[in-house]
Amino acid sequence: MYYELYIDVLFLVNFMMDYILLLLVRKMLKCTATHGNICIGAMTGSFLTCLVIILPVLHPFLKFILFPLGITVPFLFSIFIGLTLCVPFMAYYYVRMYRNVVCGGTISFLHAWIFTVFMYMFAALLTAVAHYIYIRFIDQGFILNSYETMLNSWETMLNNPTYKAVPGIDAYIEQLREGLSQVRSLTPIEITMQMMSMNVFVGSLLAIPTALFVMKRPPADYIGGR
Repeated sequence: MYYELYIDVLFLVNFMMDYILLLLVRKMLKCTATHGNICIGAMTGSFLTCLVIILPVLHPFLKFILFPLGITVPFLFSIFIGLTLCVPFMAYYYVRMYRNVVCGGTISFLHAWIFTVFMYMFAALLTAVAHYIYIRFIDQGFILNSYETMLNSWETMLNNPTYKAVPGIDAYIEQLREGLSQVRSLTPIEITMQMMSMNVFVGSLLAIPTALFVMKRPPADYIGGR
């Protein structure tokens, strides 16, 4: 069983959806973006979507590539953690640039929070495509099998008479095994949707401090109309 995918139809459908979404965002945030800028943004988003579909190896984020490799290589996992910690700072940089370039240097807390949430949401959607492609066609159980191997090594170490057992560690390992079993029972699309929902939820929380730091009220003389 196979599916035929016409790249021109995929591009046009994504372009129309992105264009409508950007129009809604402009209306909600009351931005001054022109139809030309919205058209360029929609074309860029549609092109990236087609690129991810055609070239699934090129994942949109380097940290996503490093995660499965970091399971067996601790140094790469450290780089993955570092890149993950850099995400809020990158969001702050882009929101501040949006405030200074588009909003004229002033932005309210609600405006900044909504913009940041939308930014995390679009990033989560793009990453979800890469997640699904990786889990469906590339991973083949590699991540879950690696975690299973780690749990087996822990149990072997606990069974060693010379090892001083930590109280409650057996119950903790059993909970991890049950969690792995539940994840194995999920389909790739179910795992992808859960990861995307988690990314959007965490992004909406991270958007709160980002909006607090970026918000900037207009000067008093501007408010008074003088």
